[in-house]
Amino acid sequence: MLRRLCINSPFKNHFRTIYSKVEGVPPDWLIFLQQDIDLRPRSVERWWRKKQWETLVNDQKLDPERIRILGPDLSAAHFLIMRNVAVKFKGADKWIEPIKKKNEPVVIPRSYVRGLHLEAIDASNSKLMFESLDNLEGLEHLRYLNLSGCSYVDDWTLNRLHMFNKSLEYLDVSKCENITERGLACLADKLPNLKYLKMKEMPKVNYAGFVQVLLQECKPTLRIEGVPSEDVPEDANLEPIFISGMILHTYERATFKLGERILISDERENDNSPLLLEAGIITEDQLKDNINNCTNLIEEGTDCNQLKTSSI
Repeated sequence: MLRRLCINSPFKNHFRTIYSKVEGVPPDWLIFLQQDIDLRPRSVERWWRKKQWETLVNDQKLDPERIRILGPDLSAAHFLIMRNVAVKFKGADKWIEPIKKKNEPVVIPRSYVRGLHLEAIDASNSKLMFESLDNLEGLEHLRYLNLSGCSYVDDWTLNRLHMFNKSLEYLDVSKCENITERGLACLADKLPNLKYLKMKEMPKVNYAGFVQVLLQECKPTLRIEGVPSEDVPEDANLEPIFISGMILHTYERATFKLGERILISDERENDNSPLLLEAGIITEDQLKDNINNCTNLIEEGTDCNQLKTSSI
């Protein structure tokens, strides 16, 4: 009777992890059974944090069956929107917001669609981590990645971004408290097509100014935002931040068509209001004319802040 209950029990696979006829009792279980019972608040809290971490890591693991059915792009989109991450497909003007309720309907296809590619990911303030990147393998058209405020993103995570080396152009790692200068230093080599890097308020990054100089020496076309001017060495030959913020980054984002989620903010002291760029409002020809006008203003010694979006 007991044998029959064990066989028909929904926990029979769990029982197999405790005892196996071939391997016997796993060493982890033997160690656990030999430990003293410790119910001190500190020990209970430590055990609870460990369980939460294990649950979070297991939730981020790869599901090969989902990739087989949906393909890499749709599979990644399903994985991300269920974890408080917004995504945008190539050619679409709107972002697909994350699903916050279990009963909320999924607005993306549930079967493979040919030609549907993921172009942008906004994972700001999410719980993505190193293990999450297994679900993003095969994204060959990803150009925009926002990881700002992700507390679990670290140097090891940045090192794995080489999987997007053929397409990634925009990367935001601001407020990532576990990233150091070691992880940032490898980006120029790992991401040869990277055009814009945002790295504001990073407490564990030492010598941020030297990191900026190193990255821009390896890749002169890379524009970096967020490094305080006092941290940049005086002999560094860098362009003013407002030029890249007002013109070059504006041009890149306009052709990228990221819609209302893209906020163009330059580091001007007399005007801290961000400039909002909506998809489809500014054309490529208008932006090129605007770049030429602002270049003339700079050569004549005129403040570039006179240039507003209304004049575009």
